[in-house]
Amino acid sequence: MLKKYWSVSLLEGHDLAREILLVEKEGISLNNPVLIEGFPGVGLVASIATGFLVEELKLEEIGYVFSKYLPPAAILHSGKVSMPIRFYGRDDLVVVLSEMPIPPPMMAPLAKEILDWCEQREFEMIIALAGISVPFQKGEPMAFGVGTNEESIERLRKVGVKVLEEGVITGMSGLLLTECHIRGLTGIGLLAQARMGYPDPRGAAELIKTLNVLLDLDLSVDPLIEQAKQIEEKMARLMEETHRTMEEGKQSYMMYG
Repeated sequence: MLKKYWSVSLLEGHDLAREILLVEKEGISLNNPVLIEGFPGVGLVASIATGFLVEELKLEEIGYVFSKYLPPAAILHSGKVSMPIRFYGRDDLVVVLSEMPIPPPMMAPLAKEILDWCEQREFEMIIALAGISVPFQKGEPMAFGVGTNEESIERLRKVGVKVLEEGVITGMSGLLLTECHIRGLTGIGLLAQARMGYPDPRGAAELIKTLNVLLDLDLSVDPLIEQAKQIEEKMARLMEETHRTMEEGKQSYMMYG
């Protein structure tokens, strides 16, 4: 059975923050987990990486987000309708997987609702995944880290993740990290170099490698690299929709997101 967490009636008022339902399955046991989000952005590296985590770790669906502000479409998997923004997890890890780009007006209130839930459920840390646009990639892509406080920066440096000293992070990742900073929550952003206009499984593989050392996951990225062509074809349509959404939100000139 599913339950909603806070006052979010779709028929009540006009405040967008009150028109988002965050629904969690009843009976889910969480023990100070880590949240990893993967909303569509540059190269779809976050979307590809979170999809890979769900599959390789065999995580079960534990909840979803519903809002009338999401695009009017249904997500189908094996003939079954799924929600576009879903939560998968186990007791120590929750992954947010989004198969639709988030409309810009919905981003800030959605970030707030997610972090309200994280605070209520006493999450240890929030990790935001994103891409860094690189027009011409030479050699293997690189991944960088940013933090919301000294604790998170030290954690990155301790495992050898290169800290990005200056820049701008846009979209859901930027909003979640900013909100973590405001609330005093431990948040980490992982940013992989990626091609702006194309799905980039190799950039996603760098995110997985970084998560391996950060969270001691020990996942092989070989399947991700081997399936690069199939993943690129599968993600092509989402890439087009994401690019269109970024254009509408006038974010296409920004470097990270």
